[in-house]
Amino acid sequence: MRHPVISDLLRAAALIVLGAVLMACRVLLVLVLRVLRPFIVWPLLMGCLGGMGATACFAASQMWADAMRAGFVAMVCALLFGLYSAAAQAIDAGHFDQVPSRQRGPWAAGETIYDDAR
Repeated sequence: MRHPVISDLLRAAALIVLGAVLMACRVLLVLVLRVLRPFIVWPLLMGCLGGMGATACFAASQMWADAMRAGFVAMVCALLFGLYSAAAQAIDAGHFDQVPSRQRGPWAAGETIYDDAR
């Protein structure tokens, strides 16, 4: 029969290892999202814009069946784009940030310079 202290230590070690594996999986998922972002965002964005443009053109030509198909494509692309954006923001909070950090690196003296002058 095992000693209860050893059993508790093994359980704690297993939780620590599980936490480390989960953090590693999150880091890997963030890297995959960052690498695949241009291959996912641009086609979905072009699908949305192209579907809206085709819908407007077909509606102006009174081709209602084709306008419905193009509108459906635009709606599906917009839905997928929204789901991808929500998932990416939930996993990586700064995934879509376009503005670089306003905090500059430390200079020779070790202080941090903030570039807030306009």
